[in-house]
Amino acid sequence: MNAARQEEIPVIALVVPSMRGGGAERVILRLAKGFVHVGLEVDLLLAQTTGPYMHEIPAGVNIIDLKATRVSTAGPGIARYLTRRRPTAVLSAMRHVNIIVLLAAKLTKVDTRVILSEHNRLTGVSRQGSRLFARVMRVLMRLFYPHADHIVAVSSGLKEDLVSTLGLHPDSIDVIYNPVNLSEVQWRSLQPTDHPIEKSTGEYLVLAAGRLTEQKDFETLIRAFKKVSLVLPVRLVILGEGPERERLESLLAEEGLTDKVLLPGFESNPFRWMREADLFVLSSRWEGLGLVLIEAMATGTQVVSTNCPSGPSEILENGRWGRLVTLGNVRELADAITQSLMDTDNDRPLVKERAAHFDQNKAVIEYSKLMLGEAWNNQRRKPTAQSDDSAHAE
Repeated sequence: MNAARQEEIPVIALVVPSMRGGGAERVILRLAKGFVHVGLEVDLLLAQTTGPYMHEIPAGVNIIDLKATRVSTAGPGIARYLTRRRPTAVLSAMRHVNIIVLLAAKLTKVDTRVILSEHNRLTGVSRQGSRLFARVMRVLMRLFYPHADHIVAVSSGLKEDLVSTLGLHPDSIDVIYNPVNLSEVQWRSLQPTDHPIEKSTGEYLVLAAGRLTEQKDFETLIRAFKKVSLVLPVRLVILGEGPERERLESLLAEEGLTDKVLLPGFESNPFRWMREADLFVLSSRWEGLGLVLIEAMATGTQVVSTNCPSGPSEILENGRWGRLVTLGNVRELADAITQSLMDTDNDRPLVKERAAHFDQNKAVIEYSKLMLGEAWNNQRRKPTAQSDDSAHAE
């Protein structure tokens, strides 16, 4: 970074395909809010300005609409932006976006620092979709990723996956856990939802959330839930939308669970559901971290998770903060749900304490160190804590 640039307010560029409502988009929004709060100028580059999170983009963030029909055609727009704006650093999320950002930076020869973030396992994603596409993606990542200034993995397990599958040097990868704005989660958990939460007297509410895809393995959860429903008065809600909706609805009909399991679709405020739930369950086959577990814990709700690669065992410290079960094991998951619901207050860990370790402030500091260096952080960084009201002023 040259001397002239040091005297200016640093410009940070964040790049994602859209605001469609995934975990990576939530992380980018939280980082954007944190960067603005510490005095940085933030540009948010979107291939398409669509998605349910558009209205959550915080005030002070400059939205750059790349007007691309798809991510693969966003390269020229990113290159033009880098040449004109010359940001101090650019942070991208999602591997196909990462490759395009790296290519644009290489072609324009700007002095912008390029930080890539990885939010999901390469080995897990390779199980779905085209095998040819997965092979091509690995080749491109091996070719381009070494040219990044830094790579961020959102868990230690994900870092190990990147090292083993791509042959990247461990020193080129930093682990920064996904951020949770604790005050925001707790504030929003008190707000109304799009769907009323109704619990019968004495009935337990079990909650899950995520895209309705193979990765989340809601089929195993539904089959486990049926066993639980035979011994306890319980209802299951699965928040999210995705390609497996029809198959899951058919499964519910086959198992006679249509009156006990609700699939309300995407929910912009899942935190009220989390606060009202007696238990949150993550049934995934794989994760990058499992941010939704931390969010549920931030509302004080107990959790159960599969011990999937990677993330949940790190979050729960190998079961200290919630039960971990074997992947795809219906009986084990059913037993863990039943036991967790029947735990007394003395048996339940204070999960909010663990959630505090993933506070947004820590992630903002760690990312800004990578993007701007220690000197700016020591001299210019302001406190990142926000009041409940300021977090929602946008």
